[in-house]
Amino acid sequence: MNTTIFYFTGTGNSLKVSKDLAQYLENVKLVQIRQERLSQPLVTDAEVIGFILPTIFSGIPKLVGQFIQHLEIVGSSPYIFVVSTHGDRQGAGIVSEQIARLLAAKELALAACFAVQMPHNVPARDHLTTAQEKSRLFADEARQIPQIAESIRKFQRIPPKNKKLKSFFERLTYNGGYNSAKTSLDKGFYVEERCVSCSNCSKICPAHNIEMVNGKPKWKSENCQFCFACLQWCPQRAIQYKKGTIGVERYHHPEIKASELFYTE
Repeated sequence: MNTTIFYFTGTGNSLKVSKDLAQYLENVKLVQIRQERLSQPLVTDAEVIGFILPTIFSGIPKLVGQFIQHLEIVGSSPYIFVVSTHGDRQGAGIVSEQIARLLAAKELALAACFAVQMPHNVPARDHLTTAQEKSRLFADEARQIPQIAESIRKFQRIPPKNKKLKSFFERLTYNGGYNSAKTSLDKGFYVEERCVSCSNCSKICPAHNIEMVNGKPKWKSENCQFCFACLQWCPQRAIQYKKGTIGVERYHHPEIKASELFYTE
């Protein structure tokens, strides 16, 4: 079987899961979900299609929804799965529900839903995760991947385990705090003087939401995904978000390089 995995990543967690899963599947193509791809034709005829992405505000990154809407899936009845890399202990939120709805609009079905807990992408939250806890999460991910791959190889149907009341509040959180037209997600980001104009933040932003002006990053206030990639990957720790990240350790997956997140054709 041939497999295409579409992944959205900020700190590298979802890329790590994608790369690990690819080792257990056949003929795998990895495609990064980025803003630049929305201006290009997006077509897949893969027999197995995966979406691997972080849970943000209990749901999917907005760009993922736009990407799936833009994606043309050809062929008959592909096996489609989703893996949510979630930082919060409560799990994957309404990710599977949202992906299923987007696929249903294309008359396709989501076959299987998986969740892998990883270190949080929000610095103030990740700072509460000890090095020992991160090691445990990485070990758990390594144990889960072969099991997930086995389910995919067998084309198993694994529905989400959402509780109605919990999902109701997660929808309120997502629509009110993240997907609201009134919310400018990047309003709190700023850069300090120790910025060395490396432009890593601009290159790494999956939403193409940062431009370099006079050698310093400027957020466009129009397409932020709240993935914190710009802040987490800054080599000088010069990017802050409000006051909550000052003096806080940064996190990105230790086995992923910044250059792997840059846009390539």
